[in-house]
Amino acid sequence: MPKSCWPTASSLRGSADAPARARADVAALLADRISPDDLLDVTVLVSEVVTNAVRHGHRGARDTIVMHVAIAADVLRIEVCDQGRGFAPPAHPSRRADGGGNGLILLQRLTSAWGVATDTGTCVWFECPLQPAG
Repeated sequence: MPKSCWPTASSLRGSADAPARARADVAALLADRISPDDLLDVTVLVSEVVTNAVRHGHRGARDTIVMHVAIAADVLRIEVCDQGRGFAPPAHPSRRADGGGNGLILLQRLTSAWGVATDTGTCVWFECPLQPAG
């Protein structure tokens, strides 16, 4: 794994299959760069964040969601951006009565940092510390 930052981006259509495509893209991109345990966590998190972008960002099949991936020797950062109006994340994510809210709980538990930027649309980002790939 390189010591310098290695950024890449991919565009996804905002359709129902966007989470599966995002998981496949991340798995193909990172499979030989991070440990299998880290890859499992990251693909689950990507799936949750992209699902939220489709569901809550009101993305249609013709709209685009952009996923940025940057990796350094000991940390991975992923950003999922859409043109939705955004939201203010709760200080302490918890399960909602309607059964939702698990994605934010996973972000809280599986990452070293995460947040939401709403400068132009919505960008949910997270960072994960990495184990050695070998």
